[in-house]
Amino acid sequence: ELLEKVTLKEGDIYNDLKARIDERALRDFYLEKGYANVKIVSETKSNSDKSISLHFSVTEGKQTVVSSIEFQGNKVIASKTLKKSMKLKEDTFFTNGIFMESTLEQDKAAIRSYYLERGYIDVSIENVIRETDTESDKDKTLVKLTFLIKEGEQYTYGGTTIQGNSIFSSEMLLGKIRLKEGDILNQNRFDEGFQAVADVYFENGYTS
Repeated sequence: ELLEKVTLKEGDIYNDLKARIDERALRDFYLEKGYANVKIVSETKSNSDKSISLHFSVTEGKQTVVSSIEFQGNKVIASKTLKKSMKLKEDTFFTNGIFMESTLEQDKAAIRSYYLERGYIDVSIENVIRETDTESDKDKTLVKLTFLIKEGEQYTYGGTTIQGNSIFSSEMLLGKIRLKEGDILNQNRFDEGFQAVADVYFENGYTS
């Protein structure tokens, strides 16, 4: 599996840059599998036939998995519902709970987006508390994640007015916004409408 990630093959002209790229590719492969503390070092050895042998030294460390996901501060949206919007899962017999830092960031954005679609435009994830357990499992590092959420108030949409337009009618531009007065304010849908109004101008050459 590791050799498949290495682009330098036997018989190729050696390139130090490619070796560094391969080193990074191997590291990324381990990170995708939850080995957050992996260390990989490459070194070369000159052979008598003027060829070079490339050697990768790997220190894998423990695989990091999510043992528990909890939420604090969420009164409107149930924890079970928020978990469904996330890519990170708790490690169980049926579920792969591999922890990745990049996935955590994606999940924070997904949770916020879920609230924005339901009118909670002031929502914020104040912090994600991590509790790490390296003792309970000899093969894995267990991480408990607790999301601290500040939901804020739910907003309704107060309607739209357009000023400064002479090229395109207000009626035509307002038709690009799919929210109606009195609707729950879906921030994502409003942003789409805002961009659609701008695109009317951009697509007709009014780039400024």
